[in-house]
Amino acid sequence: MNIKYKRKCDGCTKCCDGTLTTNVNGEDVYKGRPCRFLGEKGCVIHKDRPKDPCKIYNCEWLINLNIPEWLKPNRSNVILDFRKIENILYLEVKEAGAKLSTEVLNWLLMEHLNNKINILYQMNYGWNWIGSEEFCDLQKEKFKKLNI
Repeated sequence: MNIKYKRKCDGCTKCCDGTLTTNVNGEDVYKGRPCRFLGEKGCVIHKDRPKDPCKIYNCEWLINLNIPEWLKPNRSNVILDFRKIENILYLEVKEAGAKLSTEVLNWLLMEHLNNKINILYQMNYGWNWIGSEEFCDLQKEKFKKLNI
């Protein structure tokens, strides 16, 4: 999917720091183990980075101008991604380097109340959700299966 970015990363590397679990050129990336191609000023192989996951990952902050500027991942310490579970759209919010702030939590709650958005959010490294009854039931079942 080729999405035209409306914003720029400009030094933000939260998607590469181990917050997202992935594999880049055969190297696992996970919490505590950032991408080995992450340098002080960003990706050292940016021109030659692999399609999957690097080129196909779409940071929601980059593409969605409805998300406030202050929610840029390296400022807010959260990564936002729209996802689907059984055809139900929801916003996933992962803590990225710090615990979820009250400002971010307030924004999430207002988004849910004003726009009826289903939200799965990480707080103190545990998972919580708010949304439609169907979405909440699916999340309860998912986390029950994961024994979380």
